[in-house]
Amino acid sequence: MSAKKKTGPSYVAKKGNVEIPVYTIKRGQPNQHHAICYYEGGQRQRRYFSDLERAKKEAGVIATKISQADFEAIRLTGLDRQAYLEASDLLRPTGVSLLSAVREYVAAHQLLNGSPLLEAVRFYSEHREGQFTPMRVPDVVAELLEHKESKGRSAVYTKDLRYRLGRFSADLKDVNVHEAGTRRIENWLHRLKLSGRSMINFLTAIRTLFTFSATRHSSSVTIGSSALRMSVDGTQRT
Repeated sequence: MSAKKKTGPSYVAKKGNVEIPVYTIKRGQPNQHHAICYYEGGQRQRRYFSDLERAKKEAGVIATKISQADFEAIRLTGLDRQAYLEASDLLRPTGVSLLSAVREYVAAHQLLNGSPLLEAVRFYSEHREGQFTPMRVPDVVAELLEHKESKGRSAVYTKDLRYRLGRFSADLKDVNVHEAGTRRIENWLHRLKLSGRSMINFLTAIRTLFTFSATRHSSSVTIGSSALRMSVDGTQRT
């Protein structure tokens, strides 16, 4: 099996926040040559060299010109020039080049299908491991029942909650609350083969558990509505 061809740059000239890549074309072949790729006047430019060292040297010259904000060389004027300067100043403390930042933003934008990147980062920061205390399902169930009883909830209510969540915690005794998502819960309900009304009652109890856990331990699980559409035999109604 042939080795996978390298597609990345052979060399990257760096100056400040600027990166100019040098690519090797037809690597290992008699007509191998090298290309410098960069933007000038808003247009993608390519320059070709037969010698790699010459290509590296020229890439360094171009990177230096751009880094020094030689706007005559790169033809930036007016608002474009101001935007470039402000973007470079904002990025300087991070040590990330402007080109790298743009590439990363575009990739994230595509993964999020246009959703705001900052909102996604905030959500990740709030829910990532270490931002809450992982707790097993039985431990949270016991805490919830104790809380309900201390609040004077009726014996009928707490008995029903204890029964339903007792079955749930017995089957998920080794699972952390934040790891029990919609699919796991649907599979569990499916195995019980309950009536439609009983299934809704179980799901209501489970939602109470997760709401309590989110309030007390900053761990949340979104339970999809598809579990509510499961019929008596475990299949889903449309």
